[in-house]
Amino acid sequence: MISLKGLACFLVVFGHVIMGIRKAGISTPKSMVFVEEYIWTFHVPLFMFLSGYVYRLTGGWEAKGTRKKFLLHKLCNLGIPYFVFSSIYILINRVTSGVNNSSSISDILMLWRTPVAQYWFLYALFILFVIWSIIPGGEKTPNLILTTICTFVSIMPINLGILASSMWMSLFFGLGTVVNIKKIREWPLIIKNSIIISQVLGAIFFLNIINENAITSRFFAVLGIVTSIVAVSLLDKCDCVEKCMLVLSRYSFPIYLLHTIFTAGFRIVLLKIGVNNYLLHVLLGIIVGIGIPIIGMNIIKNCKILLFIFYPSSTVMCIRKNKSY
Repeated sequence: MISLKGLACFLVVFGHVIMGIRKAGISTPKSMVFVEEYIWTFHVPLFMFLSGYVYRLTGGWEAKGTRKKFLLHKLCNLGIPYFVFSSIYILINRVTSGVNNSSSISDILMLWRTPVAQYWFLYALFILFVIWSIIPGGEKTPNLILTTICTFVSIMPINLGILASSMWMSLFFGLGTVVNIKKIREWPLIIKNSIIISQVLGAIFFLNIINENAITSRFFAVLGIVTSIVAVSLLDKCDCVEKCMLVLSRYSFPIYLLHTIFTAGFRIVLLKIGVNNYLLHVLLGIIVGIGIPIIGMNIIKNCKILLFIFYPSSTVMCIRKNKSY
């Protein structure tokens, strides 16, 4: 599961880098446009699937004793980073020229209902925690029923408002609460190879022939999740790849929160000095998007105030533990 989280983290950074480059008007190879579209069919659903998997693995809301304690815990751990980094993102976009998506200071006042950039994920995830807290977290049948209901609602032609993103992601979160990743990893090699081939051929067919709709998009997202699990089970046999995935997994949250700020900033700088090479932008974008958050977290690891912004509950627990000595 840890390596799978690392892969999801890498795909999110990679997807945002190549999308940002294309939107900036840099000449993009047609093959990379396909790669971008392919990644976006499943990389965010994969992260949501893992969130559901961890929710079940840690005991659901029952692990905190009551629904109220669980939701307050999630509101703190997701809400503080959501509002802080969304506001930082908006402020930087407001004062920086050359960004792909401009922002207004007033957008900060609307964050309670209108997420910005990748931070919509935290918003949607909290709503799913609220929904899932109405049932026992450890039982598969209620989770399957709730997943089915939410998925059905999400494909209905109705305006769901602030619930739209959560309902769209409910299928993947719900699957995470019932699917056994270990069993998929143990599938025979011939089945794993067949799934990977089917995913590649299916993606080509889906992106070039089939018109995307509520059913097909969810189907290929689920196929992408299964393929990711299978691929990681094969890649884990390579020590170098496994170690890289473990590092990405360890720093996945700060990378998720910060990567677009640094990749966009670095892309703007490169363009201002006349660097337009696509491959160079991709490589440097990935290095900056992953490297700076990791370096930054190691620099501030002893600063409790800054750590609190990233990991509110963990930081408070650490402070309390130190005071008890």
